[in-house]
Amino acid sequence: MVCTGEFVGLAGALVDVYLHDDFHRRGIVEDVMPDSSGLWIAAQSPYSREFIDKASGYTVWTGHWTC
Repeated sequence: MVCTGEFVGLAGALVDVYLHDDFHRRGIVEDVMPDSSGLWIAAQSPYSREFIDKASGYTVWTGHWTC
């Protein structure tokens, strides 16, 4: 897995989301803010659609390698 600070280009990607180093959820990126300040994770039962705000301490991991 790769920790990424840039959200642009992640639409459609499967990601793991962490909040202050604790696992928060896994999901598919539905949309990304143009300035890369946040992204939307698509709804997937039992979770509703959720905005992930980088300024709140969320980190996003995607891919197959470790950073």
